[in-house]
Amino acid sequence: TSRHSHYSHYYDDELRDLVAKKEGRLIEKYGYTFELIGPVDNAVLSATNASTVSYQNFEKLLGREKNYLRLHDSFDVQAIAEKIEAIPQAKWLESERERRFDVHRDTQALLCIHFEDYKYTKPEVRELYHEFQDELKPLLDFIAAFYQDNGFVVRLIFAKLLAGGKIPRHADGGFSLMNSHRIHIPIVTGDNNIFLVNGEQKNMQVGEMWEINNELPHMVENRSDKDRIHLIVDWIPNYTGQSQAEVLAPQRAEGTEGERSDSETLDMMVAEAYQAHRSANGQVPVLRRTESIYRQVLDIDAGHLTANNLLGLLCLQTKRFDEAVTFIEAALVQKPDDAQAHSNLGLALKDLGRIEEAATHLEKALLFAPGNPRTLNNLGNVYKELGRLNEATVSYRQALAIDSGYEEANHNLGVVLQQVESNR
Repeated sequence: TSRHSHYSHYYDDELRDLVAKKEGRLIEKYGYTFELIGPVDNAVLSATNASTVSYQNFEKLLGREKNYLRLHDSFDVQAIAEKIEAIPQAKWLESERERRFDVHRDTQALLCIHFEDYKYTKPEVRELYHEFQDELKPLLDFIAAFYQDNGFVVRLIFAKLLAGGKIPRHADGGFSLMNSHRIHIPIVTGDNNIFLVNGEQKNMQVGEMWEINNELPHMVENRSDKDRIHLIVDWIPNYTGQSQAEVLAPQRAEGTEGERSDSETLDMMVAEAYQAHRSANGQVPVLRRTESIYRQVLDIDAGHLTANNLLGLLCLQTKRFDEAVTFIEAALVQKPDDAQAHSNLGLALKDLGRIEEAATHLEKALLFAPGNPRTLNNLGNVYKELGRLNEATVSYRQALAIDSGYEEANHNLGVVLQQVESNR
Protein backbone atom coordinates (compact mmCIF):
# COMPACT_ATOMS: atom_id res chain seq x y z
CA THR A 1 0.00 0.00 0.00
CA SER A 2 1.02 3.61 -0.39
CA ARG A 3 2.84 5.07 2.58
CA HIS A 4 1.86 8.64 1.69
CA SER A 5 -1.11 10.36 3.23
CA HIS A 6 -3.96 11.88 1.24
CA TYR A 7 -2.80 14.69 -1.02
CA SER A 8 -4.85 17.29 0.86
CA HIS A 9 -2.47 16.99 3.81
CA TYR A 10 0.27 18.47 1.65
CA TYR A 11 -1.70 21.68 1.01
CA ASP A 12 -2.20 24.74 3.14
CA ASP A 13 -4.55 27.66 2.45
CA GLU A 14 -1.90 29.70 0.63
CA LEU A 15 -1.05 26.83 -1.70
CA ARG A 16 -4.72 26.13 -2.40
CA ASP A 17 -5.20 29.80 -3.29
CA LEU A 18 -2.12 29.74 -5.51
CA VAL A 19 -3.27 26.66 -7.41
CA ALA A 20 -6.82 28.01 -7.67
CA LYS A 21 -5.54 31.22 -9.26
CA LYS A 22 -3.15 29.53 -11.67
CA GLU A 23 -5.47 26.68 -12.68
CA GLY A 24 -8.78 28.56 -12.47
CA ARG A 25 -9.76 27.83 -16.06
CA LEU A 26 -9.27 24.08 -15.69
CA ILE A 27 -10.94 24.00 -12.28
CA GLU A 28 -14.00 25.78 -13.66
CA LYS A 29 -14.10 23.72 -16.85
CA TYR A 30 -13.95 20.32 -15.17
CA GLY A 31 -15.53 21.17 -11.83
CA TYR A 32 -12.47 20.21 -9.80
CA THR A 33 -12.49 20.77 -6.04
CA PHE A 34 -9.94 20.32 -3.27
CA GLU A 35 -10.89 17.27 -1.23
CA LEU A 36 -10.72 17.74 2.52
CA ILE A 37 -10.51 14.72 4.79
CA GLY A 38 -9.92 14.22 8.49
CA PRO A 39 -6.62 14.31 10.39
CA VAL A 40 -3.82 12.06 9.25
CA ASP A 41 -3.85 8.62 10.79
CA ASN A 42 -0.82 8.41 13.07
CA ALA A 43 0.15 4.95 11.85
CA VAL A 44 0.35 6.27 8.30
CA LEU A 45 1.99 9.45 9.45
CA SER A 46 4.89 7.73 11.14
CA ALA A 47 5.76 6.01 7.86
CA THR A 48 5.88 9.14 5.71
CA ASN A 49 8.70 11.59 5.25
CA ALA A 50 9.59 14.58 7.41
CA SER A 51 5.97 15.24 8.39
CA THR A 52 6.20 12.73 11.21
CA VAL A 53 4.85 14.49 14.27
CA SER A 54 1.69 13.20 15.90
CA TYR A 55 -1.11 15.71 16.37
CA GLN A 56 -1.77 14.08 19.72
CA ASN A 57 1.76 14.52 21.07
CA PHE A 58 2.79 17.90 19.72
CA GLU A 59 2.35 21.16 21.64
CA LYS A 60 3.39 24.59 20.47
CA LEU A 61 5.73 26.34 22.94
CA LEU A 62 6.02 22.96 24.72
CA GLY A 63 2.68 23.75 26.32
CA ARG A 64 4.37 26.26 28.65
CA GLU A 65 3.02 29.50 27.19
CA LYS A 66 0.30 30.56 24.78
CA ASN A 67 1.76 33.16 22.40
CA TYR A 68 5.56 33.36 22.85
CA LEU A 69 8.25 31.26 24.49
CA ARG A 70 11.69 32.81 25.09
CA LEU A 71 14.47 30.26 24.51
CA HIS A 72 17.47 32.56 25.01
CA ASP A 73 18.14 36.16 26.02
CA SER A 74 21.19 37.10 24.01
CA PHE A 75 23.03 35.10 21.38
CA ASP A 76 26.01 36.72 19.66
CA VAL A 77 24.83 37.02 16.05
CA GLN A 78 27.30 39.71 14.93
CA ALA A 79 29.18 37.35 12.59
CA ILE A 80 25.91 36.34 10.92
CA ALA A 81 24.89 39.99 10.55
CA GLU A 82 28.21 40.84 8.89
CA LYS A 83 27.86 38.00 6.40
CA ILE A 84 24.26 38.96 5.66
CA GLU A 85 25.35 42.53 4.97
CA ALA A 86 27.69 41.27 2.23
CA ILE A 87 24.99 39.34 0.35
CA PRO A 88 23.94 41.11 -2.88
CA GLN A 89 20.36 42.26 -3.23
CA ALA A 90 19.80 39.99 -6.24
CA LYS A 91 20.27 36.96 -3.98
CA TRP A 92 17.39 38.09 -1.77
CA LEU A 93 15.04 38.06 -4.75
CA GLU A 94 15.71 34.46 -5.80
CA SER A 95 13.16 32.81 -3.51
CA GLU A 96 10.22 34.79 -4.99
CA ARG A 97 8.46 34.23 -1.66
CA GLU A 98 7.09 37.76 -1.83
CA ARG A 99 5.49 37.06 -5.21
CA ARG A 100 4.14 33.62 -4.37
CA PHE A 101 2.35 34.68 -1.19
CA ASP A 102 0.59 38.02 -0.93
CA VAL A 103 0.97 38.10 2.85
CA HIS A 104 4.76 38.28 2.32
CA ARG A 105 4.67 41.00 -0.33
CA ASP A 106 6.82 43.33 1.81
CA THR A 107 9.41 40.64 2.54
CA GLN A 108 12.41 39.01 0.91
CA ALA A 109 14.02 35.72 1.89
CA LEU A 110 17.19 33.67 1.74
CA LEU A 111 16.37 29.96 1.86
CA CYS A 112 19.05 27.86 3.57
CA ILE A 113 17.02 24.74 4.37
CA HIS A 114 13.66 24.38 2.71
CA PHE A 115 10.74 21.99 2.93
CA GLU A 116 7.23 22.19 1.48
CA ASP A 117 4.34 20.14 2.80
CA TYR A 118 3.07 19.00 -0.57
CA LYS A 119 6.37 17.46 -1.74
CA TYR A 120 7.44 13.91 -0.95
CA THR A 121 11.01 14.83 -0.18
CA LYS A 122 13.41 15.39 2.64
CA PRO A 123 14.28 19.02 3.43
CA GLU A 124 16.46 20.58 0.76
CA VAL A 125 19.74 21.95 2.11
CA ARG A 126 20.77 24.87 -0.09
CA GLU A 127 24.31 26.04 -0.81
CA LEU A 128 23.73 29.14 1.31
CA TYR A 129 23.38 27.00 4.43
CA HIS A 130 26.92 25.73 4.02
CA GLU A 131 28.19 29.31 3.73
CA PHE A 132 26.69 30.09 7.16
CA GLN A 133 27.16 26.67 8.73
CA ASP A 134 29.91 27.62 11.19
CA GLU A 135 28.05 30.70 12.42
CA LEU A 136 24.73 28.84 12.67
CA LYS A 137 26.06 25.80 14.52
CA PRO A 138 25.94 27.27 18.07
CA LEU A 139 22.35 28.43 17.57
CA LEU A 140 21.19 25.12 16.11
CA ASP A 141 22.99 23.14 18.82
CA PHE A 142 21.20 25.21 21.45
CA ILE A 143 17.82 24.67 19.77
CA ALA A 144 18.44 20.93 19.58
CA ALA A 145 19.35 20.80 23.27
CA PHE A 146 16.38 22.96 24.25
CA TYR A 147 14.01 20.54 22.53
CA GLN A 148 15.83 17.56 24.09
CA ASP A 149 17.86 16.59 21.01
CA ASN A 150 14.80 14.91 19.57
CA GLY A 151 14.05 16.19 16.09
CA PHE A 152 15.51 18.12 13.20
CA VAL A 153 15.38 21.37 11.25
CA VAL A 154 13.01 21.35 8.27
CA ARG A 155 13.30 25.04 7.40
CA LEU A 156 15.94 27.67 7.97
CA ILE A 157 15.25 31.05 6.41
CA PHE A 158 16.68 34.54 6.65
CA ALA A 159 13.58 36.73 6.33
CA LYS A 160 13.84 40.44 5.56
CA LEU A 161 10.91 42.76 6.28
CA LEU A 162 11.46 45.90 4.26
CA ALA A 163 11.58 49.33 5.87
CA GLY A 164 8.03 50.56 6.42
CA GLY A 165 6.67 47.14 5.49
CA LYS A 166 4.22 44.86 7.24
CA ILE A 167 3.10 41.25 7.27
CA PRO A 168 -0.69 41.39 7.60
CA ARG A 169 -2.59 39.47 10.25
CA HIS A 170 -2.77 35.78 9.36
CA ALA A 171 -2.45 32.30 10.84
CA ASP A 172 -0.20 29.66 9.32
CA GLY A 173 -1.47 26.38 7.89
CA GLY A 174 -0.03 23.19 6.48
CA PHE A 175 1.02 20.10 8.36
CA SER A 176 4.67 20.91 9.01
CA LEU A 177 3.98 24.50 10.08
CA MET A 178 1.35 23.30 12.52
CA ASN A 179 3.60 20.59 13.94
CA SER A 180 6.91 22.37 14.23
CA HIS A 181 8.39 24.86 16.67
CA ARG A 182 8.80 28.12 14.72
CA ILE A 183 11.72 30.04 16.20
CA HIS A 184 12.62 33.67 15.44
CA ILE A 185 16.11 35.10 16.08
CA PRO A 186 16.47 38.81 15.22
CA ILE A 187 19.70 39.51 13.33
CA VAL A 188 19.07 43.13 12.33
CA THR A 189 16.24 45.01 14.02
CA GLY A 190 15.29 48.11 16.00
CA ASP A 191 12.86 49.46 18.56
CA ASN A 192 10.22 50.23 15.94
CA ASN A 193 9.72 46.62 14.86
CA ILE A 194 6.54 45.16 16.31
CA PHE A 195 5.57 41.49 16.49
CA LEU A 196 1.97 40.74 17.46
CA VAL A 197 0.72 37.22 18.27
CA ASN A 198 -2.88 36.79 19.35
CA GLY A 199 -2.96 40.44 20.40
CA GLU A 200 0.22 40.25 22.52
CA GLN A 201 2.95 42.63 21.36
CA LYS A 202 6.72 42.05 21.48
CA ASN A 203 9.71 44.05 20.34
CA MET A 204 12.27 41.28 19.85
CA GLN A 205 15.87 42.39 20.29
CA VAL A 206 18.97 41.31 18.37
CA GLY A 207 20.20 37.90 19.54
CA GLU A 208 17.05 36.93 21.42
CA MET A 209 15.48 33.59 20.56
CA TRP A 210 11.70 33.21 20.57
CA GLU A 211 9.30 30.47 19.60
CA ILE A 212 6.03 31.98 18.40
CA ASN A 213 2.67 30.26 18.27
CA ASN A 214 2.17 30.60 14.53
CA GLU A 215 -1.12 28.71 14.53
CA LEU A 216 -2.65 31.78 16.22
CA PRO A 217 -3.30 35.04 14.32
CA HIS A 218 -0.10 37.06 14.10
CA MET A 219 1.28 40.07 12.26
CA VAL A 220 4.50 42.08 12.02
CA GLU A 221 5.20 45.75 11.34
CA ASN A 222 8.50 47.45 10.58
CA ARG A 223 7.84 51.06 11.51
CA SER A 224 11.44 52.08 10.92
CA ASP A 225 13.38 53.32 7.90
CA LYS A 226 15.71 50.27 7.92
CA ASP A 227 15.11 46.69 6.81
CA ARG A 228 14.56 44.13 9.58
CA ILE A 229 16.14 40.66 9.27
CA HIS A 230 15.19 37.59 11.31
CA LEU A 231 16.56 34.07 11.19
CA ILE A 232 13.57 31.70 11.20
CA VAL A 233 14.06 28.05 12.17
CA ASP A 234 11.35 25.36 12.03
CA TRP A 235 12.16 22.43 14.32
CA ILE A 236 10.08 19.25 14.08
CA PRO A 237 10.22 16.74 16.94
CA ASN A 238 10.70 13.08 16.08
CA TYR A 239 8.21 10.80 17.82
CA THR A 240 8.51 7.86 15.43
CA GLY A 241 11.12 5.74 17.16
CA GLN A 242 13.11 5.80 13.92
CA SER A 243 16.47 7.42 13.36
CA GLN A 244 16.60 10.87 11.80
CA ALA A 245 18.04 9.35 8.60
CA GLU A 246 15.11 6.91 8.37
CA VAL A 247 12.53 9.60 9.02
CA LEU A 248 13.96 11.96 6.42
CA ALA A 249 14.42 9.30 3.74
CA PRO A 250 12.05 9.87 0.80
CA GLN A 251 9.39 7.17 0.61
CA ARG A 252 8.10 5.56 -2.55
CA ALA A 253 4.53 4.60 -3.23
CA GLU A 254 3.89 0.86 -3.17
CA GLY A 255 1.01 -1.15 -4.58
CA THR A 256 -2.27 0.36 -5.67
CA GLU A 257 -4.03 1.52 -2.52
CA GLY A 258 -3.82 5.30 -2.37
CA GLU A 259 -2.41 5.36 -5.89
CA ARG A 260 -4.86 7.99 -7.00
CA SER A 261 -3.88 10.48 -4.31
CA ASP A 262 -0.16 9.87 -4.97
CA SER A 263 -0.70 10.43 -8.68
CA GLU A 264 -2.76 13.56 -8.10
CA THR A 265 -0.15 15.03 -5.79
CA LEU A 266 2.67 14.43 -8.26
CA ASP A 267 0.59 15.82 -11.11
CA MET A 268 -0.16 18.96 -9.12
CA MET A 269 3.53 19.37 -8.28
CA VAL A 270 4.42 19.15 -11.96
CA ALA A 271 1.58 21.48 -12.96
CA GLU A 272 2.71 24.14 -10.50
CA ALA A 273 6.34 23.76 -11.58
CA TYR A 274 5.36 24.10 -15.23
CA GLN A 275 3.55 27.37 -14.53
CA ALA A 276 6.85 28.78 -13.25
CA HIS A 277 8.82 27.05 -16.03
CA ARG A 278 6.88 28.54 -18.91
CA SER A 279 7.04 32.07 -17.48
CA ALA A 280 10.69 31.86 -16.35
CA ASN A 281 12.03 33.86 -19.33
CA GLY A 282 15.44 32.31 -18.82
CA GLN A 283 15.73 33.29 -15.14
CA VAL A 284 18.25 30.81 -13.75
CA PRO A 285 16.90 30.68 -10.15
CA VAL A 286 13.39 29.92 -11.41
CA LEU A 287 14.64 27.22 -13.76
CA ARG A 288 16.70 25.66 -10.97
CA ARG A 289 13.70 25.46 -8.66
CA THR A 290 11.56 24.08 -11.46
CA GLU A 291 14.16 21.45 -12.27
CA SER A 292 14.35 20.50 -8.60
CA ILE A 293 10.60 19.81 -8.51
CA TYR A 294 10.67 17.75 -11.71
CA ARG A 295 13.53 15.69 -10.29
CA GLN A 296 11.73 15.22 -6.97
CA VAL A 297 8.74 13.83 -8.84
CA LEU A 298 10.99 11.47 -10.79
CA ASP A 299 12.62 10.31 -7.55
CA ILE A 300 9.18 9.02 -6.58
CA ASP A 301 7.94 7.93 -10.01
CA ALA A 302 10.79 7.50 -12.49
CA GLY A 303 8.31 6.89 -15.29
CA HIS A 304 6.21 10.03 -14.77
CA LEU A 305 5.43 11.02 -18.36
CA THR A 306 5.01 14.77 -17.97
CA ALA A 307 7.91 15.24 -15.55
CA ASN A 308 10.27 13.39 -17.90
CA ASN A 309 9.06 15.36 -20.90
CA LEU A 310 9.24 18.75 -19.18
CA LEU A 311 12.62 18.06 -17.58
CA GLY A 312 13.85 17.03 -21.01
CA LEU A 313 12.51 20.30 -22.42
CA LEU A 314 14.20 22.27 -19.63
CA CYS A 315 17.51 20.52 -20.33
CA LEU A 316 17.04 21.31 -24.02
CA GLN A 317 16.42 24.98 -23.21
CA THR A 318 19.54 25.10 -21.02
CA LYS A 319 21.64 23.38 -23.71
CA ARG A 320 22.20 20.11 -21.84
CA PHE A 321 21.32 18.05 -24.85
CA ASP A 322 22.50 14.63 -23.66
CA GLU A 323 20.35 14.92 -20.53
CA ALA A 324 17.45 16.16 -22.64
CA VAL A 325 17.63 13.03 -24.79
CA THR A 326 17.69 10.78 -21.71
CA PHE A 327 14.56 12.28 -20.14
CA ILE A 328 12.57 12.63 -23.36
CA GLU A 329 13.32 9.05 -24.36
CA ALA A 330 12.03 7.98 -20.93
CA ALA A 331 8.80 9.89 -21.65
CA LEU A 332 8.44 8.14 -24.99
CA VAL A 333 8.72 4.76 -23.30
CA GLN A 334 5.52 5.67 -21.47
CA LYS A 335 3.79 7.21 -24.49
CA PRO A 336 5.39 6.35 -27.85
CA ASP A 337 2.87 8.49 -29.77
CA ASP A 338 3.56 11.72 -27.86
CA ALA A 339 4.07 14.23 -30.65
CA GLN A 340 5.59 16.93 -28.44
CA ALA A 341 8.13 14.50 -27.00
CA HIS A 342 9.18 13.43 -30.50
CA SER A 343 9.48 17.07 -31.51
CA ASN A 344 11.61 17.97 -28.46
CA LEU A 345 13.76 14.89 -28.96
CA GLY A 346 14.31 15.86 -32.59
CA LEU A 347 15.60 19.28 -31.54
CA ALA A 348 17.95 17.79 -28.94
CA LEU A 349 19.33 15.26 -31.42
CA LYS A 350 19.84 18.00 -34.00
CA ASP A 351 21.94 20.00 -31.54
CA LEU A 352 23.98 16.88 -30.80
CA GLY A 353 24.70 16.52 -34.51
CA ARG A 354 22.60 13.37 -34.85
CA ILE A 355 20.76 14.82 -37.82
CA GLU A 356 19.26 11.67 -39.36
CA GLU A 357 17.77 10.65 -36.01
CA ALA A 358 16.47 14.18 -35.54
CA ALA A 359 14.65 13.98 -38.88
CA THR A 360 13.09 10.65 -37.90
CA HIS A 361 11.64 12.01 -34.67
CA LEU A 362 10.39 15.24 -36.21
CA GLU A 363 8.66 13.19 -38.90
CA LYS A 364 7.06 11.06 -36.17
CA ALA A 365 5.91 14.22 -34.40
CA LEU A 366 4.08 15.27 -37.57
CA LEU A 367 2.68 11.78 -38.00
CA PHE A 368 1.04 11.96 -34.57
CA ALA A 369 0.13 15.67 -34.73
CA PRO A 370 -0.05 16.82 -38.36
CA GLY A 371 -0.04 20.48 -39.22
CA ASN A 372 2.15 21.94 -36.47
CA PRO A 373 3.91 24.86 -38.19
CA ARG A 374 6.85 24.95 -35.76
CA THR A 375 7.53 21.26 -36.16
CA LEU A 376 7.35 21.71 -39.93
CA ASN A 377 9.82 24.59 -39.73
CA ASN A 378 12.18 22.56 -37.53
CA LEU A 379 11.95 19.60 -39.89
CA GLY A 380 12.76 21.95 -42.77
CA ASN A 381 15.90 23.04 -40.93
CA VAL A 382 16.96 19.43 -40.46
CA TYR A 383 16.30 18.59 -44.11
CA LYS A 384 18.38 21.63 -45.06
CA GLU A 385 21.32 20.37 -42.98
CA LEU A 386 20.98 16.97 -44.66
CA GLY A 387 21.09 18.64 -48.07
CA ARG A 388 17.53 17.59 -48.86
CA LEU A 389 16.60 21.04 -50.10
CA ASN A 390 13.44 20.13 -52.00
CA GLU A 391 11.99 18.46 -48.90
CA ALA A 392 13.04 21.47 -46.82
CA THR A 393 11.21 23.74 -49.25
CA VAL A 394 8.05 21.65 -48.95
CA SER A 395 8.21 21.74 -45.12
CA TYR A 396 8.63 25.51 -44.99
CA ARG A 397 5.78 26.03 -47.48
CA GLN A 398 3.52 23.77 -45.41
CA ALA A 399 4.36 25.75 -42.27
CA LEU A 400 3.49 29.01 -44.04
CA ALA A 401 0.27 27.56 -45.44
CA ILE A 402 -0.84 27.00 -41.84
CA ASP A 403 0.62 30.24 -40.43
CA SER A 404 1.20 32.82 -43.14
CA GLY A 405 2.74 35.24 -40.63
CA TYR A 406 5.42 32.82 -39.46
CA GLU A 407 8.46 35.04 -40.09
CA GLU A 408 11.12 32.47 -39.26
CA ALA A 409 9.68 29.93 -41.70
CA ASN A 410 9.37 32.64 -44.35
CA HIS A 411 13.02 33.61 -43.85
CA ASN A 412 14.17 29.98 -43.94
CA LEU A 413 12.21 29.37 -47.13
CA GLY A 414 13.91 32.33 -48.78
CA VAL A 415 17.36 31.05 -47.79
CA VAL A 416 16.66 27.57 -49.15
CA LEU A 417 15.19 28.88 -52.41
CA GLN A 418 18.33 30.97 -52.95
CA GLN A 419 20.45 27.91 -52.27
CA VAL A 420 18.41 25.82 -54.72
CA GLU A 421 18.78 28.53 -57.35
CA SER A 422 22.54 28.78 -56.83
CA ASN A 423 22.88 25.00 -57.22
CA ARG A 424 21.33 25.02 -60.68
